Amino acid sequence: QTRPVVIAPDFNFSETYIMDPLADDEKREFIKTVVRGRHKELSDVVIDRIVKKEESYLPLYIKLVVDRLLLLDSEDFANIRALGDGMDNINKYMISLVDDMAEDLEDITVELVKEAAERIEREFVYRTLGLLTSFPIWLSEGFIKQFFERHDWQFNALNFAITVKTLGSFISYNTE
Repeated sequence: QTRPVVIAPDFNFSETYIMDPLADDEKREFIKTVVRGRHKELSDVVIDRIVKKEESYLPLYIKLVVDRLLLLDSEDFANIRALGDGMDNINKYMISLVDDMAEDLEDITVELVKEAAERIEREFVYRTLGLLTSFPIWLSEGFIKQFFERHDWQFNALNFAITVKTLGSFISYNTE
């Protein structure tokens, strides 16, 4: 099964490429690489569930699923404790998250943004995301902070760091 992937469709130089879907072993290796890069681990049963998702032939889709799983916070851990102690219950909870995730790239992106907004600070996340996706240049944290200050919006460096880490799969910013 192959699917066309359009690279930069709004530009004249764009072409359509045929991308072979990732094989299951490639998906597993990709997941492990992403997780290792964040200094975390996922169990094989959770990885297997991700691999079974229909859109998991897309590396970005896999990355967004993993991003959500690595976004666990105190609310998630309270839900896990309600299931009982032990790795089996952590895996059960993560599998339920994977099963409940959207089946297409657009919807999972929306889900991840909404989840980040709920867990960080709604207005801050939406304003930051709006700035980072609206300008044709990469903005720096300093520029965004100044923009917030000019509009009398509260800027929080920790929230900024968490936002770009959480949503970093589909946004870019100038680190200088």
